[in-house]
Amino acid sequence: MKKLSFLVLLLIPFIFVSCLPDEDTPEDGEETDYAAKFLGTWHVYEADKRLNYDVTIERYSNSETEIVLKNFADLGTVKGDCYEESVLIDNQQIDENYSIQDASGHYVNSKKLTFQYTLSDGIDLETRTATFSR
Repeated sequence: MKKLSFLVLLLIPFIFVSCLPDEDTPEDGEETDYAAKFLGTWHVYEADKRLNYDVTIERYSNSETEIVLKNFADLGTVKGDCYEESVLIDNQQIDENYSIQDASGHYVNSKKLTFQYTLSDGIDLETRTATFSR
């Protein structure tokens, strides 16, 4: 009986420590600043269309997950949502003639992002791939 009591006393600290939350894990309802790594001005190259232009990525309403991409597709501004290493851009009108569909981006490293999206003029669809660098 003494051995069992001693064993239980030894295990109690481990039980309490294992129940503590990880410091890196956000609590329920708490946001993580996924947008930070995407912010700034990026030089964009679209090999298929031989296009070069700059895109500026800023926070949307001080959000830690929502961003705006100014001059996206060398056309206009779109809004996106950041999730760890990716950006998702909902289907939206980019200017009076074009809309963006099925758009997503991937954070490669601090110097490179990649985006794939479909550009629509209401009649034709054009799939594009863009490399963002700085």
